[in-house]
Amino acid sequence: MGQDDMKLFATNVGFGLVGGLFAGSMQALWNEPNYKTKMPSNYYANGMKLVKHNMILLGGIAGAYTLGTMFTKQLRGDKEDMYNKMAGACGAGLVAGSVMGNVPAAITACPGFAFISAVVDLTGNHLQATPEFIKKHHPMVPVKARPE
Repeated sequence: MGQDDMKLFATNVGFGLVGGLFAGSMQALWNEPNYKTKMPSNYYANGMKLVKHNMILLGGIAGAYTLGTMFTKQLRGDKEDMYNKMAGACGAGLVAGSVMGNVPAAITACPGFAFISAVVDLTGNHLQATPEFIKKHHPMVPVKARPE
């Protein structure tokens, strides 16, 4: 693994941690009234537990995906294709289930994440309908304007 790979890993984990910070903060804000009424002495500590959990979860998922992708690419002789991303996604699914403390969820998440990664790769790295499909099938496009 080169220096560029380590920069990519650090960047992805950093974004995962920031995303976890944001998600955990929102979750803590939504749960704040419950903490104040049920546990008035330690609602701040409980909110911080949510933030920490989400940061570990999203940072771990980002790190596992990046490492899995990089190691698979290296093992396969620097081939750049969807199988590397599927292996990384499988690792991310294992981390997601493990952080949740559920082994069956981790085992199920591995192929689930890999499948989603393959679908995204096969659709050109986005899950969005083409403009032609939207014009032909979207209910807000008038029938007269639809292509035949």
